[in-house]
Amino acid sequence: MRILVVTPYYKPAWVYGGPARSIPTLCEGLAEAGAQVTVFTTNAGGARRLNVPLSQPIALDGVEVWYYPLNGTGRYFYSSALARACTLHAAGYDLAVIECLWEPAALPAAAACRRAGIPYIVPLRGQLLPLSLRHRYWKKHLFLMLFGRRYLDQAAGLHCTDYTEVEAAASLRLRAPAFVVPNAINAARFESLATGVLRRKLGIPAGHTVMLFLGRLCRQKRPDIAVAALAAAQALPIEVH
Repeated sequence: MRILVVTPYYKPAWVYGGPARSIPTLCEGLAEAGAQVTVFTTNAGGARRLNVPLSQPIALDGVEVWYYPLNGTGRYFYSSALARACTLHAAGYDLAVIECLWEPAALPAAAACRRAGIPYIVPLRGQLLPLSLRHRYWKKHLFLMLFGRRYLDQAAGLHCTDYTEVEAAASLRLRAPAFVVPNAINAARFESLATGVLRRKLGIPAGHTVMLFLGRLCRQKRPDIAVAALAAAQALPIEVH
């Protein structure tokens, strides 16, 4: 199967947080499973552009990646070259994964898929949760009313990472079916880590329980669950690392 992934940014654009890790992990996992995966993305890299070859294929960890130049300041990830590539080449794939909702590439990519009769999937990545929709409320709801609802309704599926996202999509009465596939983690990169380094660096005694909370401090990330879990772990009669 040939899969096209359209995303506004791709590794090594680590500045964009979790999706910059989870999207490549998904692509590489699909490639390892036997799919031919191609990524259309931009050279967005935060305050600076990525130093990568543009408008040509790059083999990157089993995935064919095309970086296209951003137009203007790059604030909204607009790339006319990326939109044009979707229009010209979408028909060559069996399935598209459009990792965009509010970004400009979403509509031209979806339109190209519809013209070519190619099904597309939209990963939601928390963008339809109530807290997210309240941010820039009027802009997002106007977009949904004019373009976004049709874009989502005509998708072959909505990729959710948990059932909270499924409930959020259902509350908007979207017609596309939602399914749950949690974000994957490539544990291989952690297998060779030396043990005890963090404890020594932070001066944590060996017998004390340590929990890692990875994410920004906001209500949406639920740090309260991490605090409650740590309290529960400390009450256990066994040592937790």
